[in-house]
Amino acid sequence: MKFEKFAKFVNKLEKEDYCKRQSLKALLIQPVQRLPRYPLLLEALLKATNGGHPDYENIRQAIENISQMTRKVNDVKRQVDYKIGVYSLLQRIENIKTQTFNSQSRLLAKLPATLVGPISRIGVILFLLNDQIVVAATNEGLQKKLSLIQHVSIPEITLIEFESPSEDEAGRPHHIYRGDKLFGLAVQEERNTWLFESTPAAKDEFLSALKPLLQANNIIYNKKINNKIHFLRKI
Repeated sequence: MKFEKFAKFVNKLEKEDYCKRQSLKALLIQPVQRLPRYPLLLEALLKATNGGHPDYENIRQAIENISQMTRKVNDVKRQVDYKIGVYSLLQRIENIKTQTFNSQSRLLAKLPATLVGPISRIGVILFLLNDQIVVAATNEGLQKKLSLIQHVSIPEITLIEFESPSEDEAGRPHHIYRGDKLFGLAVQEERNTWLFESTPAAKDEFLSALKPLLQANNIIYNKKINNKIHFLRKI
């Protein structure tokens, strides 16, 4: 084992009472984990310090500095999480190529859903990146492995939303499909519409992340009424 003497030394110290049974790794991460606590401590100290005290301005400056540092750490962590998300896609989805992503690709949201076809329903997961949507089918019996169905760039997508009336065109109660669970993605080049169904809360959370991307690309999304669903089911 490399650095065996050092490893034994560390293991011995970690068992001492003054280490409180914490590992070296746990101790090293504490300064970063505790960053958000420092502004609170300094703000309490500032309130207890007279405005004319020589340390008053130093404490105020320390609060500003530590707050800036905390924001930078959070930004870096967020970027790392984005990269880890993209890397996990490469590991989980079969037949997806590394070239699908670039150095700026970031995973923003994912949605377990059902792809609704005219005669079949397929379990899928939609992965929203900052530049595209990846649709992958879930495979029963294969642990965490997904099969790539399609990936489409954001500028090629039109979002279609549905309202959900209580009755269909014939006046019958509408029980099969609910507009609050459905949304469609129309792909321009393929002239195709994908119809997805998910829980209302999960769908709304996913679309709240998608809509700003569409707006940034000057794409206007359309809200359709429920009587369009049967037409859009012809995938």
